[in-house]
Amino acid sequence: MIEKGFTKPTDRIIRLQNQILNARPYVEFKRAVLATEAYKASEGLPAIVRRAKVAEKIFNELPATVRDDELIVGAITKNLRSIEICPEFSFDWVEKEFDTMATRMADPFEIPKETAAELHEAFKYWPGKTTSDLAASYMSKKTHDCINDGVFTVGSYYFGRVGHVCVDYGKILKIGFRGIIARAVKELELLDRMDPSYIKKQQFYNAIIITYNAAINFAHRYADKAEELAQSCSCPIRKQELQQITQNCRRVPENGATNFWEACQTMWFIQCMMMQIESSGHSISPGRSDQYMCPYLEADKSINREFVQKLVDCIWIKLNDVNKTRDEISAQAFAGYAVFQNLCVGGQTEDGLDATNYVSYMCMETVAHVQLPAPSFSIRVWQDTPDEFLYRVAEVVRLGLGVPAIYNDEVIIPALQNRGVSLADARDYGIVGGVEPQAIHRTEGWHDAAFFNVAKVLEITLHSGKVGDLQLGPVTNCMTTWKSLDDFYEAFSTQMAFFVKHLAEADNCVDIAHAERVPLPFQSAMVDDCLGRGMSVQEGNAIYNFTCPQAFGYRRQRRQLLRDEEVRLRREDALHGRSEGNPGRQLRPGRRRQGSGDRRKRADRRVGLRGRSQGARQLLPPTCRPSKTRSIARWRQATAATSTKASAGCSTAPPASATTSTKAISSPASTLRSTARKSRSTRTRAAASSRPASTRFRQTCSSARMLRLFPTAVPPRHPGRRRVAPGEGTDRGRQLRGQARPLHRLQRNALQPEVPPLGSRR
Repeated sequence: MIEKGFTKPTDRIIRLQNQILNARPYVEFKRAVLATEAYKASEGLPAIVRRAKVAEKIFNELPATVRDDELIVGAITKNLRSIEICPEFSFDWVEKEFDTMATRMADPFEIPKETAAELHEAFKYWPGKTTSDLAASYMSKKTHDCINDGVFTVGSYYFGRVGHVCVDYGKILKIGFRGIIARAVKELELLDRMDPSYIKKQQFYNAIIITYNAAINFAHRYADKAEELAQSCSCPIRKQELQQITQNCRRVPENGATNFWEACQTMWFIQCMMMQIESSGHSISPGRSDQYMCPYLEADKSINREFVQKLVDCIWIKLNDVNKTRDEISAQAFAGYAVFQNLCVGGQTEDGLDATNYVSYMCMETVAHVQLPAPSFSIRVWQDTPDEFLYRVAEVVRLGLGVPAIYNDEVIIPALQNRGVSLADARDYGIVGGVEPQAIHRTEGWHDAAFFNVAKVLEITLHSGKVGDLQLGPVTNCMTTWKSLDDFYEAFSTQMAFFVKHLAEADNCVDIAHAERVPLPFQSAMVDDCLGRGMSVQEGNAIYNFTCPQAFGYRRQRRQLLRDEEVRLRREDALHGRSEGNPGRQLRPGRRRQGSGDRRKRADRRVGLRGRSQGARQLLPPTCRPSKTRSIARWRQATAATSTKASAGCSTAPPASATTSTKAISSPASTLRSTARKSRSTRTRAAASSRPASTRFRQTCSSARMLRLFPTAVPPRHPGRRRVAPGEGTDRGRQLRGQARPLHRLQRNALQPEVPPLGSRR
């Protein structure tokens, strides 16, 4: 057997999977109507108390839905993969698409006439009362002009909830919602009435108590529904499952979980309540589920491995039931009903020990079983990641599903520390949304806070700050007056500084609007340290708070600058070539004439010194800055050694004591890394032996480790620009690949270890 492979999913999982695949997404109206009624009834109350009243009404009146074959229950919609509307953030774009949302190009949703009528009636209350209305009122006219003319957009949070958060699932698994209520009551009793912040903190803790009592009732309503279905069920097996679901929902999440099934149900209730009921945010991620779920699996002695796998599969399918709608333009940008719920496994503990456990492997098995878009599955690797875990990851990658995304702890943890995150919190990072690492349940990240169009600023710079006839940016020198690249950079820097200030203004306006109108008590109680500080996440009371806009268009801008600089250099060369009194430009003996390639390198060097290349270079200590000469020398030496060895018909496995052969195999892998990352690139053992031991750095995917796992002569992916000898052609490359590939498989088969037994940490 070449690889271990994966087991087949059960018939139940196949049926649930087909239900998701065959579902038609609908827009439903129940939440919008309930939220509107709650807001009307709570006029005059503080914002956070109103939000608690909204959550209370929804939790108490939203219909409970238990679907066939489910082992994990909880949903906000009657139909699979459907969505509810949250009008408190924005609503007008929904009403504009009543007739087109079902037929639009990306992410269509059916809107029945009854739903459209109910939503239209509810929307009458909301003009001027949404977060987007409040944010817009705070923005200056110039900031609105920047948004309208495409310099930047804050649309993700301008019209919806912030999201991009991972809450403390582990705390709820331990103490339950009753523990949260008890903590809020205790903090309320300790408040000093003479403290000026007493009133706001009192309102916050009261909102926590209201919200979590209603959330407990929400779970009990599901227990009642499951019990009702069990009484009328004729299948004895399903009847027994429904009875157990009833017991689970009676106990959790009100109290802490006592077994793995209860832990799974608790995790889903949190995700469902946060994701769809309290707000409409996307990228609310389960985080490091293997870390907070494994203790309950190890303690559950009555459960078998097959049923554990079935429960994990069911959670995966439930995550695909979560959906989100956006306006037509945004739906095209995020096509595929993307919700970005990121689930991460592997990595290390807060103490710096390997965190891989049995649930880590089960999640990879689930990926092969379910094969659905959600969740966004990620793994963490570092120098002590077990080899068997890496082998299993490789098998999942070979499935071709686009997962897992692989993140290197040895790069991300220092990066988080550089942003002020403590070492323990950085080691416990998780991935939220698409690719954003952050300290889980301690961070309000605000990733994707805005998208800044650098190429648009370049265009505005070329027109002296104008967009059409509108003077959008500051007046800078006209491009016809520029005499050098320095003149351009001066104008471009002025425009960039101007528009970045207006982007910051827009983000701050949206931030203030969310804090004033939609503080979220349910979420805040599970983010450190809102309960201790007595205020919500939206008011800045997470331990780490970031606002993270993104710039795009850099590549297009750089390409344009390179093109302009090449043109300038070409004109300069032509001018000096016609000059009779310039002997310095005459060709010296043995010197070749400069061509377009040389001009491109000179232009790239000039642009790079003023762009990101110079900044990345300056971040490195002097001893770590790359040397192009050394890289080329190592490459030529390695290529020559590999070529000689292959032509001699040697075995592709390196000799045990052949230093030269080891260098010939591993050096190309290290020299092909980008220069900006050269400080972390792995050196070969032969090269490392010449340096002091204190300077050596062991990496997860180092050449030495890959040689240990795969002791074969693997040709580099990009074999450089070495001239090919006559007759050599591509046959030699095919020959090398033909030698290496079977040995990879045989070696993998020989080294493939077993999955660690239940309860093992490795």
